[in-house]
Amino acid sequence: MVVKDLQTCPQTIQLLSDLLSMSVSEFLKETQHYTLPYLILLKKKDIILRVAQASGGDSTWSICVKDKNLTATLALLFVQEFTDVEGTTMALLREASPMFDKLELQEFAQSLPIPVAAELLKTAGDQVNENKIRV
Repeated sequence: MVVKDLQTCPQTIQLLSDLLSMSVSEFLKETQHYTLPYLILLKKKDIILRVAQASGGDSTWSICVKDKNLTATLALLFVQEFTDVEGTTMALLREASPMFDKLELQEFAQSLPIPVAAELLKTAGDQVNENKIRV
């Protein structure tokens, strides 16, 4: 929630970073695995770019395709109640980075089957009972 509101309420993330004795950039870099999937889901491209820059990248693509970030993002998007999970997942990824236009979901999901499955299992554990079965 703090990262999502980075643009509208920057003092909150600054206070949290100060409390943790780190800079805002360090906080964004250290939490990217947890925050990036939600930023993609919420279509916060400007904040995704800020996370990428904090991590030493210059594009949203660079941060989105890091293995750990991609698997966490896929797991989160796969458990959403979209009528077309594949289409909506790709639309959200393409909105985060136009470089996803060149790929099909099956291509990169199959390149990381075990990490994606592990993230899905972790995500399932976080779901309420009725969603665990679906996940």
